[in-house]
Amino acid sequence: MARSGFSSLAPLFKYLAYFAGSYCFLVAFVAAIPSISYQFTSLVTHAAAVLLSSVGFVADVYPQSAHIGYAEIRFNSTAYRVNEDCTGLSLVMLVAAAIVAIPAPLRLRILGVGLMGILAAFIGCMRIVILGCVAEYQGHMFHFFHTYLMEVVTVGIGLWILLFWFNITIPDRRSAAA
Repeated sequence: MARSGFSSLAPLFKYLAYFAGSYCFLVAFVAAIPSISYQFTSLVTHAAAVLLSSVGFVADVYPQSAHIGYAEIRFNSTAYRVNEDCTGLSLVMLVAAAIVAIPAPLRLRILGVGLMGILAAFIGCMRIVILGCVAEYQGHMFHFFHTYLMEVVTVGIGLWILLFWFNITIPDRRSAAA
């Protein structure tokens, strides 16, 4: 009886092993090539500057050299540094590892990672825009928004992405099993 209980956990252990391996690979890959992190940060920061400009702010991005690892965005009376944590790169790696680990056809996994990357970049961009507006209009609330509220929202969105992915892939697995 106990043996059948353990065998029912085998898919979970397999998923966790794939997830851990994928995540470690992505972290090592980004650490080995730091310019990937900087390019992602620069792309998201520039997109945030375009969004801020479209709503009436005068926004400029001052990219730093890749070895520093951040970009600086200035608009109206606010200036702040944007690094990979601000852009959601860690969210990209976590969700990408989860998408790769969940059994699904390869084409669906590739599509999922690509769409998730675009969505995560958009989330990072919106995070910068929201934090910029908070810094501009309610500077005393910036720390609370940056450290607590936006972190919870980012984690919540990451969980929503995973639940959405589960809903897409579970029907696919059920139809393949039938």
